[in-house]
Amino acid sequence: MPRSRAVLSGRLERVECRQRHGRSVEAVLEDRTGSISLRWLGRHAVPGVVPGALVTVEGTVVDEHGRRVLLNPIYQFDRPSDLGRSGSSSSSW
Repeated sequence: MPRSRAVLSGRLERVECRQRHGRSVEAVLEDRTGSISLRWLGRHAVPGVVPGALVTVEGTVVDEHGRRVLLNPIYQFDRPSDLGRSGSSSSSW
């Protein structure tokens, strides 16, 4: 799958700092259709990115050994009522 852009909304289920191949923050975003990994490269923390946070993210989706990963996503925090609005998420994964 070639790289593609996506805008997704959901809840962060897991967030951790990794040291594999350089420092990064990794999180799992879940919505009603599934989950996708988020990765911010070169970071040891991302303000407000904690388990349970409701976010909308936008970035480039890549296939990493059969797993979909959104690299260095732009993000904004949502209110619970925002997740049900029409057009709040689209995906190619």
